Amino acid sequence: MHADLDLRLRGPGGAERTCAMHEFHIGPYMTAVQPTELLKEVRFKLKPGGGSAHEKVERRAGDFAIVAASAALWVQGGKITDAGLACSAVGPTTMQITRAEEMMVGQAPSEQLFAQAGAIASQDVSPSADGRGPVDYKRHVAGVLSKRALVKAAERAGR
Repeated sequence: MHADLDLRLRGPGGAERTCAMHEFHIGPYMTAVQPTELLKEVRFKLKPGGGSAHEKVERRAGDFAIVAASAALWVQGGKITDAGLACSAVGPTTMQITRAEEMMVGQAPSEQLFAQAGAIASQDVSPSADGRGPVDYKRHVAGVLSKRALVKAAERAGR
């Protein structure tokens, strides 16, 4: 999924550069945008049969997420042709759940498939315990939200 997403940055004198999404988040509250640059635009290739969804758990509306999951699916002929799944607030940066993405491609969308992807997400995140919850809680929530986001993304893709 991320190969089709580019960020355009503009610097002094109108100089522009392109940054791939997987290179954009470099640390907690840190991006690849330099002090003299602005994020100008986000470009992504539109593909038919796509749907996406974002789920998060927070203490109060507007708070930083305790855990969040974002999913995008492209479905054609009853099979997933491309998939994107990422979790945030469960690692130093947003974490792409590559194992789940790869496992879903070529499969028919289903609750069972999305539950498997959620289980992978809960294994692959690396949360820290803090005032918002312990590690095992955050891993569990990452799995639940990943499955929930994938179900919605599939519905929106016209599964």
